[in-house]
Amino acid sequence: MKRLLILALLALATPCLADESPKTLAFGNDVYSAGRNVTLDQAGKADIFATGEIVTVETSITGSAHLSGRRVTVNAPVGDDLYAAGADVTVSADVAGSANLAGYDLSVSAPVGGNLRAAGRHIRLDAPVTGSALLAGGTVTLNSVISGDVILAAEDLEFGPEARIDGDLQLWYDGDAAAVPESVAPSTRISEHALSDDMRPGRESRAGSVLQIVAGLVLSLIGAGVLAALVASAAPHRLEHLGDLAFARPFHSLFAGFVTQSCLVGAGILLILTVVGILIAPVLFLMTAVLGLLGYLIAVYLTGRLVWNLIGQLPPDTFLERLIVALVGALALALIGLIPLFGWIALPVLSLIGLGALSLMVLRPEFRAD
Repeated sequence: MKRLLILALLALATPCLADESPKTLAFGNDVYSAGRNVTLDQAGKADIFATGEIVTVETSITGSAHLSGRRVTVNAPVGDDLYAAGADVTVSADVAGSANLAGYDLSVSAPVGGNLRAAGRHIRLDAPVTGSALLAGGTVTLNSVISGDVILAAEDLEFGPEARIDGDLQLWYDGDAAAVPESVAPSTRISEHALSDDMRPGRESRAGSVLQIVAGLVLSLIGAGVLAALVASAAPHRLEHLGDLAFARPFHSLFAGFVTQSCLVGAGILLILTVVGILIAPVLFLMTAVLGLLGYLIAVYLTGRLVWNLIGQLPPDTFLERLIVALVGALALALIGLIPLFGWIALPVLSLIGLGALSLMVLRPEFRAD
């Protein structure tokens, strides 16, 4: 899951890496920005949407922030909710609403007024959380007060001198149970769950197994929907044009997607054969995986867009509407994937169509009958 998340973040940032100067659209009280280095410093804005390699918030906003990139830094207060995904995510200014973070290294050193939801390899919390907290990571370090309930899943758990949980703690661990000091939470408010025991085939209940499968499917659908909505929000007009292209020329798009992936895989194999290019080949294979994921996310959104059109709705123009469209598309593709044989073929075909439409829009090849 974590590798998939990293690939998704790279896919979101890939179209922006070619531009040294960010492209910014200020529409109403909202700001949309994409580029290699994106610095958001326009005062008086409500919501911000930004993607790039390095994304930095340097001025306070009254609304919500939706950020993705390799390195994401929030140095100014957020008046509503924060959504941030990246390899390194640092929150050093107050968040009035909830903070939703995903990535590799996550650090929160400023108060969170709502709930905190974080998933990453390393998570460090050094500021109070007014609401509840849902934390899942390899190494989780707590050094602040969490006023609400906490669900915590970690391989390694560390507590600082300021750590305290005022609500109930559900602790999920792999291996030996983590020692929770009484100063953090009394044992009467702690429930422990050993992941390694619960997941053994001979000891899990049928209901628990079904529940885990359903929960995994729901989380996968939500993850795909959110990522697709972020892609759509980063370049809404281009994605609309890309959708028109895919609907008008589906077979050309399928062919272009197949050729794009084939060229990347073939180039990687040729580099391996040259021996000298062995060091470069993994980059091409990684790019192949990233583009495949990007094609799937495009297919998710375009499928939802098709359903949206069929029910007679106007084109989505807010992040919430795009998120609804993306979730509908993710659900539709999941249902298609459940169809034996047809679904197994349809999903990669739709992903290739999405990637092919992107290739046609960017490369603009000509197809001639003569």
